Amino acid sequence: MTLIESEADENIKRDLYHFLNEDYLGRFTKEENDFALKLSFLFNHSEVINDHLVFRWGNQVIKIKIDEQMPNCREAHFSFVMRDDFFNSSLKAFIRENKINKILND
Repeated sequence: MTLIESEADENIKRDLYHFLNEDYLGRFTKEENDFALKLSFLFNHSEVINDHLVFRWGNQVIKIKIDEQMPNCREAHFSFVMRDDFFNSSLKAFIRENKINKILND
């Protein structure tokens, strides 16, 4: 399994701050933008190492063994990580830090 499989994946990874700032709300619904933000956050803080999907935020890690035989392997593993409490609290912390940085820099 590879983390980034297409140009669309690469664009989602690159546009993290556009999704964070909701720059695409004219093109996407709020729900689509929120999902793209989560996926972009996952892409930017994860890697595939020795048949494991590894998400890192700070000194915390989610590491799951990749089962290539699983139907829809990539999507299933992404979904598992994106439903994890640690992933979601990390995303909330990232959003909060970004808001604080915006206030301090304005």
